[in-house]
Amino acid sequence: MTDGQQLALRQLRDMAAARPGAIEIVDVVEPARLGATTRIDLSLNLAGFAHAAGGVRVRGRERFIVEVDVRFPYAPPSVWVSHRRWAGTPHVNWGRYLCLYAAPSVEWQPGDGMRGLLERLLLWLEKAAIGDLDPDDRPRHPPVAYVGQADELIVVRADLGDRVPWSTPDRGTAYLVAVCEQRGDRFDVIGWETVEEFAQRTPALHPRPGGDDRVVVGAAAVLVGEEPFSEYPDRAERLVAGLRGAGVDHEKFMELIAAVAATNGVTDMTTGGSTPLIVLVGTPSRSLGHGPRLAHLIAWRLDTFTEKVAELLTRVNRLDLPDLRADVLDLGRSWFNLASTDWLRLFEDRPEVTVRRDHASPAAWLAGKRILILGCGAVGGPVADACVRARATSVTVVDNGVVTPGILVRQQYTDADIGSSKAVALTARLEAISRTTTVRPMVRDAVSMFTDDALLYLNVDLIIDATADIGVRAAIEAARSRSTTAWPTVVTMLIGHHARRGLVALARSEATGAGHDIFRRLGLAVTGPHRTAFADVAEDFYPDPPRTATFQPEPGCSTPTFVGSAVEVTALAAAMFSAALDALANPPVPDASQQPMAVAAVRLDTRDDHPSVGCGAAWLGWPNDVVVTEQRDNLQVRISATALAEMRAETRRGARVRGDRIETGGMLIGALDEAAMCIYIDTASGPPPDSRLSDLHFEHGTDGAQQLIDHHLKRSRKASGFIGMWHTHPYGVAAPSPTDRAGMAGLVTPITGGPTQALMLILAGDDTTWTAWRSDATPPQPPKFYAALVRRTNTGSTLPPIPAPEGLTYYPGGYRQSLPAAANTARRRWWRLWHRRPASPRKVDLR
Repeated sequence: MTDGQQLALRQLRDMAAARPGAIEIVDVVEPARLGATTRIDLSLNLAGFAHAAGGVRVRGRERFIVEVDVRFPYAPPSVWVSHRRWAGTPHVNWGRYLCLYAAPSVEWQPGDGMRGLLERLLLWLEKAAIGDLDPDDRPRHPPVAYVGQADELIVVRADLGDRVPWSTPDRGTAYLVAVCEQRGDRFDVIGWETVEEFAQRTPALHPRPGGDDRVVVGAAAVLVGEEPFSEYPDRAERLVAGLRGAGVDHEKFMELIAAVAATNGVTDMTTGGSTPLIVLVGTPSRSLGHGPRLAHLIAWRLDTFTEKVAELLTRVNRLDLPDLRADVLDLGRSWFNLASTDWLRLFEDRPEVTVRRDHASPAAWLAGKRILILGCGAVGGPVADACVRARATSVTVVDNGVVTPGILVRQQYTDADIGSSKAVALTARLEAISRTTTVRPMVRDAVSMFTDDALLYLNVDLIIDATADIGVRAAIEAARSRSTTAWPTVVTMLIGHHARRGLVALARSEATGAGHDIFRRLGLAVTGPHRTAFADVAEDFYPDPPRTATFQPEPGCSTPTFVGSAVEVTALAAAMFSAALDALANPPVPDASQQPMAVAAVRLDTRDDHPSVGCGAAWLGWPNDVVVTEQRDNLQVRISATALAEMRAETRRGARVRGDRIETGGMLIGALDEAAMCIYIDTASGPPPDSRLSDLHFEHGTDGAQQLIDHHLKRSRKASGFIGMWHTHPYGVAAPSPTDRAGMAGLVTPITGGPTQALMLILAGDDTTWTAWRSDATPPQPPKFYAALVRRTNTGSTLPPIPAPEGLTYYPGGYRQSLPAAANTARRRWWRLWHRRPASPRKVDLR
């Protein structure tokens, strides 16, 4: 005996000595060879057990055989009885084996040893005596079928639903055909049909291609409304007798087998054909105490002689020979009395009887989704893998690269893939994971998907940009700005320079911007209001000065990349995608991740300078912008909530201190990105102190303007600067006045070295709109907007400037209440903005 077997015997002897008469060791049979089991014959005093109808009869003293293998105490011993009185009881297999543990890896405690085994045995006996081994609120133990040596394997994927006979009273036995995809010796059940439905599949067309090496065939299925066995027999005679007792008609059963054989195209009487005849037997063997009982299925492979009988019956039916038909049925019945049953391995994948291991995970959000993945590298590969395993409806992978030796360090390819298309090689691996998801490779440049007119990206539910390519991000942003239809959700992922941090941007379908916009916002945040908490992110992704040394792993013009192993890359890809799915699954507590535009910084380690900033995902989020179409180039102007709030605050303040019809304005801070076809307005200023404001005329001053622009450029690391001017037309029309149009071409900013073109933004509205804009409503109703880019010239306006009206009362900008008297005269400066409102809106050709 091994040390473990000796320990088991010693523990039993100690318990027997402590409880004389309760536990008696009758005999010990030591193993005849190393590796064999030790057999211990026990007698237990079980007097006083309560019994109930439907339970097993437990005598006052019972004998048990405990077999201890060499794995004890790390695996539980097995317990047998020498009689067959309890055969047919749930959790009694082979008539004598007691199934004590449903999940030994969880329920068995090695430290409890033989004491734990006997406690479990006594609990099992107590429940068996009162018939409570299968309580109503627990899954019912199915009948057991002992698998033979056959090579065939069954995977059941399709639900039976209401096709089970017990779903309707007095329905009787159901005779169905399991529609299977056959690949060699494996059969995947993908549907259920009646015999009549399946008969429409003619042998000339069937088996038909199911894709790859698959063909579609049928298997006979018999569903009975009661449990004929607790253990399925090993002889066909007992099986058929039990099925007959449960309501199966022998003639219908043989006709079902014959119909399947005929449609499968089994015609060779010598070999029986290449498709074996398989019978599935279903019983109502699972119940959760509420709702209908579900079907438990087992699979039986008919032997060659039975297949020949079925084929013979098919031919007799075609020839309409009733006497010969009766003889064939008798032949089949006689053969069943002699044949053995060859049970097949059957694996359940039916949603109605299985619970997916990821059902409570945010990844369940991916089920049924159509997903487009850009990039098949270190991030795109693991993400695609996760999507397929989560049973997305379709996954399209896009990449125009090939597998090189160097990427095998951290990307999910093999040496045999070298030289192959990444998209094609990844597709082959994904298809090997699951046949449920349709995987499509696209060997093309990702940018081209968003610059052509096919709009393939709109036919999906989720776009995942794993390219780490700013060109791809800008192309997505431009396509989004041009689109007039709803967009799918866009997830964009980046890995840091040393693969210790990652960024995942989430743009929901209703968001005004995607990854390119969101990463720009993050850059402003980590160098501005969130610079303390995200200093490490700024250093990694937004270094100042920009990083000049790049990592190029191969000689020549190889693409620069980050430094990191498969460990870091896999961890980051999983953590980033998990963070995005957490947000998409809508957590019960709204946070920054629930904003239309959000980004998470994912860290694998804590910060040395801020130990409180730990691993995991830290989110920032932004509300949607107000979007206005620019008139000259049809660009999209995105006015941030911050900028809009500042313009509204200045409008409300000006109305209080100057009057509700006095115009105001200021500078716009942001960026022009013509590649993304966007103008970003991050913030806005009010009028400088030396500005002049009236009800017909607004003149922007210069005091402090240059310093304000320098401040924003420095803080944003030149990502956000002067982009244009804004002004109001209180209770007026959102359109340029004649003086606006005359001065557009000569619009020059009140800063040194301003841009060659700038944005003119006009805010206006009729009485109702303008009053609502200035009200205390939350959120406020935006006013009407007019936006147009104007080009600067050195010669001023193309139209002669219109003099300012005489006799106007001007108000200062800033917080002064009035201007000096000398300043209340018309001044002629080249950066002046005049306003004489047109009677109606008018489209202006600014080109």
